[in-house]
Amino acid sequence: HDRAGDNLARYSDDSCYCWKCGYFRNGSNSLAGFLAKRDSQIHDKHRSINLPDDCQPCFPDEVLDWIGQYDLTESDLLNVGALYSHDGITKLHKGETIRLDKLLCFPFWYKDNLLGYQARVFGVNKDKCKWYSKGDVQNIVNILFCGKVGHALIKTTRLVLVEDIISAIKISRLGISAMPLFGVNIKSRIGQFRVLSPLELIIFLDPDQHKHSIEESNLLRLNGFQVHTVLSDKDPKKYDFTELKELLK
Repeated sequence: HDRAGDNLARYSDDSCYCWKCGYFRNGSNSLAGFLAKRDSQIHDKHRSINLPDDCQPCFPDEVLDWIGQYDLTESDLLNVGALYSHDGITKLHKGETIRLDKLLCFPFWYKDNLLGYQARVFGVNKDKCKWYSKGDVQNIVNILFCGKVGHALIKTTRLVLVEDIISAIKISRLGISAMPLFGVNIKSRIGQFRVLSPLELIIFLDPDQHKHSIEESNLLRLNGFQVHTVLSDKDPKKYDFTELKELLK
């Protein structure tokens, strides 16, 4: 439609977006580069990442009560491959070695390789360290759909970006793809979004991130994405399913 070429934006990774008709094309260089980077030396890069030795898919009442406050159950944990470690790990924290025990672990795999994991701490030092991450989790693509882990390259119509894994599990239960950012950094994931190529990105961060959500949504639009921003009064995981469905309709 853009015969004059005035509305067609071309990006350095060979992708393009037409601001007139909405046409978008992933650059072949972008896709090849993303896949090559994902696969290159994956064994060496993640060789030192291991789960606690006593991890099992069995969860004590303390953990089940905690996820129950967000209307989630043991089945939800099993569906995403969560594990529990009673003994936990030791960690250097502000110059002292502390033990983080009673861990609810969410591991992230590529084929048979552990890329990393994030754990919610329920043990004695939970006040010092509530969440523990191992590996480069802020760059891991972990998409959840219908409460289960989906493939990173599945075709998704709408992709909801949230801060944490619990919010992602809950939203995915609605039949909407959700991706935890493990933080709030969206800009660094633009290359991933181009490969995933959703028709719409929905930014749904916690209420203390309203300004940041608006700034990031504007940046995504400049990069050719259709974006919707949810500015809510509560964290996504704190809404019930009916409220979430209304917010995301």
